[in-house]
Amino acid sequence: MKKILYFTALCCLALSAGCTKESETYEPDTGLAADGKFYIVADVPAVETRASIGVSNGDQYEFSWDENDEIGAVIYDGTGYTLHKFTLKEGEVNIFGTSTFNPDKNTEYTWYLFYPYREDFMVDDSEKSSAPIVIIPSDVNCTAGSTGHLEIPFYARMETSGFDSFYAVLQNPLALINVSVSNWTGEELSLTELSLDGGLAGSYILDYAAGALEASSGETDGFTAKLEDSSVSDDETVSFYLACAPCDVKAPIEVTLSSDNGKYGTIVEYPADFRFEAGGVYTIDVECNPMAIKGSAVPDGLAELTVTVENPSVYAWAGELKAGNMSIVLPEGEVKPTDGTFGKISGYTISSEYVYTIPAEGKYRVVMNTEEKTIVVYDPATDLKPFEVTWYKQDNKEKYPNGHTTVVENKLWAIGNGGGWGAGAEITFTPSMADPQVLVYKGDKLGVIGGQTKFSIEANASFDAGGGDGVETFQQPAWFLGSYFDDTDGDGKHDTGDGSDSNPMKAMVKVGNNQGWIPMYGGYDMRECWWNFSIWPTTFIVDLRNMRLMAVEE
Repeated sequence: MKKILYFTALCCLALSAGCTKESETYEPDTGLAADGKFYIVADVPAVETRASIGVSNGDQYEFSWDENDEIGAVIYDGTGYTLHKFTLKEGEVNIFGTSTFNPDKNTEYTWYLFYPYREDFMVDDSEKSSAPIVIIPSDVNCTAGSTGHLEIPFYARMETSGFDSFYAVLQNPLALINVSVSNWTGEELSLTELSLDGGLAGSYILDYAAGALEASSGETDGFTAKLEDSSVSDDETVSFYLACAPCDVKAPIEVTLSSDNGKYGTIVEYPADFRFEAGGVYTIDVECNPMAIKGSAVPDGLAELTVTVENPSVYAWAGELKAGNMSIVLPEGEVKPTDGTFGKISGYTISSEYVYTIPAEGKYRVVMNTEEKTIVVYDPATDLKPFEVTWYKQDNKEKYPNGHTTVVENKLWAIGNGGGWGAGAEITFTPSMADPQVLVYKGDKLGVIGGQTKFSIEANASFDAGGGDGVETFQQPAWFLGSYFDDTDGDGKHDTGDGSDSNPMKAMVKVGNNQGWIPMYGGYDMRECWWNFSIWPTTFIVDLRNMRLMAVEE
């Protein structure tokens, strides 16, 4: 469904959709209607249909007068200018009248019409023959409108004689920007603001003689329009129409939508000679996305990145892609890496033009750090691998030259007070999508951890260590993860931190609730390096790449 909402920014205008009903019958002696008013008929240019304006980029906009609309008219009678307010006649679609103008049958008049009516409409009367100049200040940029109705400037110049009335076709000096908002976030968006940054707003002068707008300050700027009662349902497209002075676009236009759910937007880059023309309708598409990958290479066309447990600033996805194209989208637009080489971490900007070429089917991984503003896409050749270690019996390579390699995919074994003193208690983790060497447990209290605990990389391992004993089975293989062995003074003993030393290769480090990352050590000599857990974690993260752990009890 396409729902149309309308409001204005940048300058003030309206429009008419209507019929060309004949104006009132005037009294022969006064030129006024029976009710004492002078009436005119005002309409907008007819393009294809009477109720549409100029079309650009395949779009059009239909206008209609509102019952509260007022048209201003500065009337020059050869000697001076007077300002009059014309209001829409009740029950009519384009007939406007006023009781303040009393025509003279022997006078030639020049009319300068403008919408919307303003008391501070300014006339340059330094020379009686000069055309009025309308100052359109920036403080009217964000007036809200309704369907078929925009409050941005329309104008016309007419000449009459005596009691003559007229049919006026008001001209639009502005370009319209259709911000087409598509919501793919999976939830309704309640919008609060719409900002455009790119030299489209400011204060303008409308010169009737030239029929053009000029920036009164000599400079233009971006603008922000407040949105009230504006929402976009999931899988819905909504159009917001803004107006801007005709201008040459010399820089990208950044569009940002603010909502109760976050910010979304895009950046549009135009050719160097691109111009917003008066009466044209120019579309800017804003896709409100979750953090996701999309494109022909992505199964089902879209797959969301998920926030990692170990770092709320890191979002990741891992899975199978097909040959084709892939883009990475954020709420504010699409990601353009500074270096799109597979496996290389790089910075990024927001652009609507960048796509990755996925050359062949396989497993890929996407990792984004929103705090550090980095992005990396791993292909099958560069993808991160699980942690692995080759260990030797008693850590003695000379006597036992045959090592055993353990690949740690998603399990560790807790040994000690919580897990027992044999093979240990098995703990099943979920490898992080951002890095398979980061193992995450999140769930019920992890009762296998408590008191004096260390971790083995396997429960049992059988292999020939090469010492002449043949194949042996090792319970609690001789490679452990334990508390950090701190030997900063180099005496081969663990430094306790209070000036004393413990026995060699022995340490007992306390682990309380939510201490953040705690250093961890791995190796054969961790046999007596224990953690002293005072909690039963509900979140437990073992980062094997950086040798650290985190424990939280909720």
